[in-house]
Amino acid sequence: MKIFILIFSIFLQEISFSQNSLILGSGADAVGLGEALTSHISTNSIRYNPATFQFANKFTTSFSQTMGFGDTKTNSVFVSFEKEATAVAFNLFSTSINDLEYRVFPGDPIGKFNYRFIVLQGSYAIKYSEELSVGATLKSSYEKIFIDEAFGLYFDLGILAKLNSNLNIGASLSNIGLTSKLNNESSSIPNTLRLGLNYTPINDLILLSDVVLISDQKYKLHFGTQYSWNILTLQSGYQFGYENKSLTFGFKIKYSTLSVQYAYQPLNFDLGNVTSFDISFEL
Repeated sequence: MKIFILIFSIFLQEISFSQNSLILGSGADAVGLGEALTSHISTNSIRYNPATFQFANKFTTSFSQTMGFGDTKTNSVFVSFEKEATAVAFNLFSTSINDLEYRVFPGDPIGKFNYRFIVLQGSYAIKYSEELSVGATLKSSYEKIFIDEAFGLYFDLGILAKLNSNLNIGASLSNIGLTSKLNNESSSIPNTLRLGLNYTPINDLILLSDVVLISDQKYKLHFGTQYSWNILTLQSGYQFGYENKSLTFGFKIKYSTLSVQYAYQPLNFDLGNVTSFDISFEL
């Protein structure tokens, strides 16, 4: 028999965490470009469209850390390999919140507990031509809040097409699967459909836009802009349809095969801000 009863606000946080962990933006590219990554090629875009990494490098590895509201921390480790017309990638990311308080009665907390959400995913993509790639991701999750645990299994599908040298379009369907019950109730799975455009009007300037449809939510619009000059890349983005966030900013410095990247997003209602740091190595 449980020795505690979660107060109502903590219960709402639990439901929110379990829904949002699968769609939580992480990585500096995601944060800096307003999560408009469905048609953009980067190490972070695999979480938005598994077909995108097929057009990337022969070998890529990266580590990222994203800090957000309520001391939420997301760490991600990524590695991908490309050979001829196929590519394989693996991504391990974890979202955690420490020192959540629990109570039996209103007043001082009895103690504290942690929240964990860990996902291991493997992706496979095929390049049918220089203009078309398709990909799929299989991922499993482990969630724990205090002593309650849940497991999940999901898959993603994606497609990326290069219409010409200046325009890419992408689409993905994500988080199709099931989860076990957490504290006698299964969490809602955020089935997600994304449609994206990637337009390069001039050399080194990229304009991105995504339409995002998440089950039981209103549609969202994500926009991103990226400009590269020599070793420096500047990024900005804007997200419509959210109450607590909108503008994003970021930059990347790349020297030879090594890249270091930082992104920042202020949150509304005095919720703090989101910061993200990446380091990657490419061949």
